[in-house]
Amino acid sequence: MSTVRPATINFKLYPDATFGEKTTLRDNAGVAVDLSDRTARMQIRRERDAPDALFTLTTENGGIALGADGGIELSIDADDTYPVLAPPIDRDGEVWYHDLLITAPDGTRDRLYQGVIIVQPGITVPA
Repeated sequence: MSTVRPATINFKLYPDATFGEKTTLRDNAGVAVDLSDRTARMQIRRERDAPDALFTLTTENGGIALGADGGIELSIDADDTYPVLAPPIDRDGEVWYHDLLITAPDGTRDRLYQGVIIVQPGITVPA
């Protein structure tokens, strides 16, 4: 894999609900890139320069799954999205930041994408 310019991809996260997103990496010819031998890491932060990540998703902890079909699947369980409300987030929502690094077997690392996560709190709280 060569150094790439990161794409901008934005997501939405709804506290108390499962977060799940899938993207597909394709080469310049539109062919899916086999990612099955790669690892990935993504962090989500309240502010770009926040010292602590709210979430760290990796291929090792099951938050990211990479496929031979170029698929990059991100997931956070619903029970894990609720605690992000402490300290309370703005009831009108917030904008958080993320990026995704992918590492090839030879140690080459690329930032595939970056962007914002629109966080929209719900009205109903879990029982």
